[in-house]
Amino acid sequence: MSWTYNIESGLVRDQVRLLIGDTLSTDPQFSDEELDWLATSNGSGLYRTAGAACRVLATRYSRYADKWVGDLKILASQKARNYLVMAASFDKQSGAQSWAVPTAGGIYVDEKEAAAEDTTLVQPEFTRGMMTNTES
Repeated sequence: MSWTYNIESGLVRDQVRLLIGDTLSTDPQFSDEELDWLATSNGSGLYRTAGAACRVLATRYSRYADKWVGDLKILASQKARNYLVMAASFDKQSGAQSWAVPTAGGIYVDEKEAAAEDTTLVQPEFTRGMMTNTES
C-alpha cells in the first residue's frame, strides 16, 4: 500500500490528509488506497470523507487501552474521543448528519389528534380502548 501527500494535487485524498492531520510520511494513518475508497464510498465529498476517516481513526484508537507508567500517560481513549469530535465537525460542515436525532411525537393534544386524523400517516396497530366491549 502506498502513502503520498501533495496538497497541490487537487485530489480529495490529499485534502482529507490535510484536514485530519495525516501529513507525516513517518506516521501515516491511512494508505492512499484506503482514503480513495473512503472518498468513493462517501460520494467524493471532502468533508464527508474527512468525517468518515475520523470515525475510522476513532474506532482504531478505541481498541487500545489507556496506559500509565509513572507520570507518563498514553490516552488512546482521548484520541478516539477527539476524532469523534472532529468527525461531528466535518459532518456538520458537509451538511450531513451521521446520527439519528430522536423526536417525540404526540406531546401536544392537538398534534396527537391531527396525527390520528391524518390518513397519510401510518396508524398504530394498538390503540387505547380497542378491546373495550361495547356490547352490553
